[in-house]
Amino acid sequence: KISVTTVGKAGFVFKTGDSFSWRRSVIWIDENGRSPQTEDPRRDNLTAAIENQFLQKGHFLSVNTPDANYEVVAAATLGDSVPAEALAALAQLSPGLNTDGSDLARGTLLIGIARPGSKDFLWRASLQGFVAEKLTPEQRSLRFNALITSLLAELPES
Repeated sequence: KISVTTVGKAGFVFKTGDSFSWRRSVIWIDENGRSPQTEDPRRDNLTAAIENQFLQKGHFLSVNTPDANYEVVAAATLGDSVPAEALAALAQLSPGLNTDGSDLARGTLLIGIARPGSKDFLWRASLQGFVAEKLTPEQRSLRFNALITSLLAELPES
């Protein structure tokens, strides 16, 4: 089960031709509340899924584009931890999650879009779901693509 919440500033819309750039790498916080020091294939798969979904909606999401109209921030937390709670508070999003008695750990993913240099999100989305640890790389890629499609469903197309 997943829960998705999206919020945009009243009256705000993206325009055809708007450009997007990553503000920084996807923030990845593991089950212990730490950000791994080494590269993580899960983070790479998530980044690729986000970039692909932007492209499918007609938006090119690039790296280090100084004249971009908007900057994209993405963060993922695995399990329940203080950083996960802080991330939800930062995003001001509180998607509900029907735990149905399962003992699986939760994961949270946030994507926010702001003007360059601003901390004020013009559009943001959050997703919570259960973390599936024992997946093949192919299964993980399919799952990330499905989750990102759900997460960015309300992002307007250009």
